[in-house]
Amino acid sequence: MWPGPADHKVVGDYLGRVRRDAGVTQVELARRLQKPQSFVSAYERGQRRIDFLEFVGIAAALEIDVETTGAELLKRVAAQASPGRTRRGGR
Repeated sequence: MWPGPADHKVVGDYLGRVRRDAGVTQVELARRLQKPQSFVSAYERGQRRIDFLEFVGIAAALEIDVETTGAELLKRVAAQASPGRTRRGGR
């Protein structure tokens, strides 16, 4: 199984919620990341995927734990998977 648009949407939705819960605007997060606000907007809408190192940078900028957040993201992505969809590697 390769991540698809639905997976990117789950990740973006969750990271947007985490950002808002931290009381940080997209503009402020973008400033911390040294990226344009459109970068944050695009991944939060699921229109842009983020790689692992970007995820680590976002977590650091929001001062959230990478392991806890990553585990929650994996759980959410797995939960949204359709019944006929399988993931390779058994994880």
